Amino acid sequence: MADSTVYAQSGSPVIYSEKNAVYQQNFNELPNGGSFTLIGKGPHLFAQSPFVIPGLSGWEFMHKSGTGTNAVFMQGAGTSTSSGMYSVGTSGSTDRALGSLAAGTGVYAFGILFTNQTGGSLNKISGSFSAEQWRKGGSGNRNTWMGKYATGTMNSIDQPNLLNHTSMNFSSIQFTTGAGSLNGNSPENFTNIQFTITGIDWKNGEQLLLRWEDVDETGSDDLVAIDNFSFSANFDTSNNTVSIDSLYSLAPQPSNADTIQYSFKAGGDISGLSTDNFSLITEGLSNAVITSISGTGNEYLIHIYTGVGEGKMVLGINNNNNLIPGLSGLPFFSIDTQLIDKVKPIQISFSSPNDSLLKTGDTLQLNLLFSESVHLDTSSSINYLPITISNNNRQAVYKSGNYTNQIRFNYIIQKGEKDIDGISIANNFNPNQLMIKDQAENLATINLLSTDIQYIKVDGSNIQFRSPADTLLTQCNNRDSIDISNLLAIDSTVVGEELNWQIIQAPIHWFSSFQNYTSVSNGSITSPNAWKIYSQMSSVKDSMVIRVSNGTTSANKKLFFHSTSWLGNTDSSWHNPQNWCNATIPSDSAIITISANTGYQPAISGVHNVKQLHLLTGAKLQITGTLKISEMINGDSLSVDATQAILELNGNKNQSIDGRLFKEHRIQGFIVKNNSGIQITHRLVIDGYLQLAAGNLITNDQLYLSETASIAASAAGTQILGRVHAANIFGKKAVGNYLAGHPFNQSISFNSWTNKPTIFYNNPLLNSDSYSIETGWQAVNFSLDSVSNDWKKYQGIKWTILPNQTNIWPTYLSGNIQLGTHQIALNKIGNGFNVVANPYLSPVNTGTFNRSTKVSTYKYIWNPQLGNMGGYMALPFTQKHILNPFEAYILLTDSSAANEVTISEASKSNEWNKGVLEDYQEGTGYFSTIDLLSNQRLQDRFIIREQSGARNGKDSLDAIKLMNPGINMFSKISDSIKLAIDSRIFQEQTIIPIELNNTIEGNYRFQIFDAFMPNQFKLVLYDQYTNKTLSLSKDSSYEFSITSDTLSKASNRFYIGKFIPKASSPLVNLLTVKIYPNPAKTEIKVIFKSSVTANSSIRLYHLSGTLIKTIQVGSMQQGLVSIPIGDISNGQYYIQVISGSNQQNIPFIKQ
Repeated sequence: MADSTVYAQSGSPVIYSEKNAVYQQNFNELPNGGSFTLIGKGPHLFAQSPFVIPGLSGWEFMHKSGTGTNAVFMQGAGTSTSSGMYSVGTSGSTDRALGSLAAGTGVYAFGILFTNQTGGSLNKISGSFSAEQWRKGGSGNRNTWMGKYATGTMNSIDQPNLLNHTSMNFSSIQFTTGAGSLNGNSPENFTNIQFTITGIDWKNGEQLLLRWEDVDETGSDDLVAIDNFSFSANFDTSNNTVSIDSLYSLAPQPSNADTIQYSFKAGGDISGLSTDNFSLITEGLSNAVITSISGTGNEYLIHIYTGVGEGKMVLGINNNNNLIPGLSGLPFFSIDTQLIDKVKPIQISFSSPNDSLLKTGDTLQLNLLFSESVHLDTSSSINYLPITISNNNRQAVYKSGNYTNQIRFNYIIQKGEKDIDGISIANNFNPNQLMIKDQAENLATINLLSTDIQYIKVDGSNIQFRSPADTLLTQCNNRDSIDISNLLAIDSTVVGEELNWQIIQAPIHWFSSFQNYTSVSNGSITSPNAWKIYSQMSSVKDSMVIRVSNGTTSANKKLFFHSTSWLGNTDSSWHNPQNWCNATIPSDSAIITISANTGYQPAISGVHNVKQLHLLTGAKLQITGTLKISEMINGDSLSVDATQAILELNGNKNQSIDGRLFKEHRIQGFIVKNNSGIQITHRLVIDGYLQLAAGNLITNDQLYLSETASIAASAAGTQILGRVHAANIFGKKAVGNYLAGHPFNQSISFNSWTNKPTIFYNNPLLNSDSYSIETGWQAVNFSLDSVSNDWKKYQGIKWTILPNQTNIWPTYLSGNIQLGTHQIALNKIGNGFNVVANPYLSPVNTGTFNRSTKVSTYKYIWNPQLGNMGGYMALPFTQKHILNPFEAYILLTDSSAANEVTISEASKSNEWNKGVLEDYQEGTGYFSTIDLLSNQRLQDRFIIREQSGARNGKDSLDAIKLMNPGINMFSKISDSIKLAIDSRIFQEQTIIPIELNNTIEGNYRFQIFDAFMPNQFKLVLYDQYTNKTLSLSKDSSYEFSITSDTLSKASNRFYIGKFIPKASSPLVNLLTVKIYPNPAKTEIKVIFKSSVTANSSIRLYHLSGTLIKTIQVGSMQQGLVSIPIGDISNGQYYIQVISGSNQQNIPFIKQ
């Protein structure tokens, strides 16, 4: 039917023109295919577009409630769960019924309109229909459709104020839980509904409406439809009628009888009952007819010829013609549907699922497949299928399948039975003796063909080896082959019979000269010729299974192989020939087997190469040297003590290493030297080093490195694939602060840690000035999201170990390890300092790193032993410094370009930093290393050095001071820049102001740790508070105190300048100098008084030591000199007064 669209239309009722006339509707004209689009909720008429079914005039449906805007009509067999009106029936069948399924989207009502044109009023209507259930929603609730009626002037089923009539109601039959489609035509899924309504006033010309309303039940709803609808109406003028007690079939379900009987019983005696009073409704049957009626009074038998075919029938009485008295409640149909089956079951096939050869003990299975459910009748003469095996009759007896469509028969092959030509059906088989029937007792016709089973051959005789028992073969040193031909010999067989030997389970480590061998029997003992085996590798009792077959039967033989090498007769030395089979130390290509049953177990102290090493059950091996393996090693768990050993895998095919082999799962060193790759199958702990000389290492997350282990410089192109677990060294560190980095290629998250560490990330934006990194440390807030808490690749952090924080964190840190060359771009943010991680799980010499032009020539090392809280040490970029795994250091850049540092595998070192301080190393130039000590503890270090091209101000040859959390010492130059290493050209007028920071009252000492200074003039450290000096020569020292006196704490207390010999009298009596104002803006006045008249001069220096002005005073003993300073920049300066051999330096501030 074509797809079409229609809006709701006015009705066209069925014309009811004759009293007691029967209107019937089977709904078979409903569509069983196609689709329909409806606009609006209705009512929609079947007699009009898009359906145009004249036979359904008067029938309408409507979308009564729900969220949907349009009514829906569908066809189906109960498989859909969508709400709507349905034409239901089996797929493709014209046998249809009309039903509905409710849901939140739509609840439906349907019904029929009649118009009374009998010429008079009608006061009684009767009807019946069958309610067929096609789907069970599974809600566990019985769904009910409410029957209602009305009379009056109506043009559609959409009418208010309808009257309920419960006898019109119908409900779902199956309402247990569990959803699924049903066959509404099956007896268990439908019921018959009858109703009678009396006392109505259906006037001539008015309409009668019969309507059924669905309800949206709780849960998934059922789908129930009406079929075989029957209706009649009359005007009952008398109550002289007899009721109907019963009408039902006396035949079994189903029945294949040609004639069946229905029992009819009335509520009182009647006469005139004939076949004309009955109606027979059939489906699937032809020529069925009511043949006769017998009986008198109120009990009758109705005789029916069942016709031809398979189907169902319903008998009903539908009129009172010629009955005295009449029957009430017409039409009345039987309460059951009679199933008729007069079709014989058809045998579809005769087959067997067996292989083509059966041996002793095998079960022969024969199957008969039918077109419907059948059973082997209990009255059958035989319950087996007669078969022939080598001219001997056998019985395949019934096994299973009654009341299914397949009956199974079995026979067990007996010893000695043999049929090489194939089995067959016995010639004396009479199919009529095997009675197989369907449910209606229709007898199946059995047809068995030998050709269907003749492919099955039987051989119950067994071929066997002359030596059938399992055999153990032993080989020494894996050198000689073993001939197994005699072990494969079989007893005499038929002359000319073809025999085949074949390996069905190949050995793992041994090689066989044949995989199969074919020979022709000579009637006596027969065996293969020169079948040899030899070891490819040793193992514990390797084995193979060989099957011999003559084409119909076979036998298996299992051979075990054992190879040994180590005898251990003399001692445990691997390198003693007397301990080996044939008194020869195995070569590099040897396959070696170690047994536990030897006098001594072997120990390797030197270097040895093997191809394969197999430790049999209980065997042990100790290695304190190096063992190189080109293929494999295996043995018991913990059988190898390699805690002091180097293990090298150097094969050319993929190799694996099982950590369970080794004591404590540990080895000292591991060298990967296999271009095909090596993988670790179980936990392996390395205490020394791992080196990738060639190929990749696949960890399978099983590689563990202890805190003493490292990954040595690896060859180009090598990789470690998979996660590596590195010992968490922070759980064992002492209380203090540490600069830390990690060697993994991805971030480490702390969110899963039960005990969170105290760590700080450095944020340069938070630094207060260009020289301080301490103010940039930002504590991690673990309440934030995981990403912001991650410890990122290359990122250096500060890890603070607090008291009682040992061994509270995970034992290992895990991730994909970094190898190869790494180019790390520094960030020019804030002050340009970057905390950079050691990217390797190995010590590295930072002096071998390569820097771009905009990276500082100095690096900063964190020294936990500096001061009370640790501090930063500045070293030249190229100076050797060992940075251990999980450590970090600091670099400086002043640009966003050319700011990379490149670190390669060549920077890895086998030397560890064991906490020894790195000392500044100068080449051939002048320098002095000044240490500041308190309580015998180094607090800070400052270095001055001479460098050609250096300026007194800040340049690339200087190292900016990184302020320590404790005491600091530095030089202070222009723009208040502080230096840890001050490079300049040493001159007589050199003045280097030295400042201390964060000091407390107490005793201190300057110590010249190392120095090489010029001889032509002498630079010393001046203490202006005590008027004492310190020579800048190695090992010289100067003790001083800081007291409550503010002058002892003055920032300008110390400076480095030219040494001026002291006079015999105190300096204050030899030359007195005063300046004012201080600070000064435009002019500064200098008053001086010398003990004698001498040639005098005044010099103005910048704090950095740069000479600004010189004023020659002449030969004077005392005087007042005004010096204009309005043209110089604001900052710190020195006035130097020289009178003869005496000199005084006084600092001042220009504002």
